Amino acid sequence: MSLQKPSNVLFLRYEEMKEDAVAQTKKLSEFLGFPFSIEEEKTGMVNQIVDFYSFNNLKDLDWRLTKLGTAHDL
Repeated sequence: MSLQKPSNVLFLRYEEMKEDAVAQTKKLSEFLGFPFSIEEEKTGMVNQIVDFYSFNNLKDLDWRLTKLGTAHDL
């Protein structure tokens, strides 16, 4: 833990991520210095990211396809 710079530490609890993944994703993006814009929030960008990286989506993702392009292309 960073006692000298506590603002450099972000604690995310698994339970909070499961309960409200959108809010926690926004919290993480703000902590990293890349907050979502109002336009991104209005268009559902945060929800799309949460859905894309959900366990159910990732477990079905065929990683062999990434050899043909980036994960973004999927």
